[in-house]
Amino acid sequence: MLDEHLSPRQRVAKALLLQQSYADFVKYFWPIIEPGTKLVWNWHLDSVCQHLQEVTEGKLRQLVIEIPPGTAKALAHDTPILTTLGSPRHRRGV
Repeated sequence: MLDEHLSPRQRVAKALLLQQSYADFVKYFWPIIEPGTKLVWNWHLDSVCQHLQEVTEGKLRQLVIEIPPGTAKALAHDTPILTTLGSPRHRRGV
């Protein structure tokens, strides 16, 4: 588990942070999503995550992401978004 060293209070604070920022969520769970692959974060992933967060919050209803292969687009939106969309916080807006 990623947070075995944290106290219960720290785990709650971490969970709240991860619910507020989709980019932080992706960065935090990257070792589980892509074990053994180094995450090279760049501005485009900030942009993709921001727009996907706006979709889950109901601020955007349509989104097309067009970036070159090998830029982690699929991992930034296919895998983690399903987890955050399943949370009660996001069900209302989708």
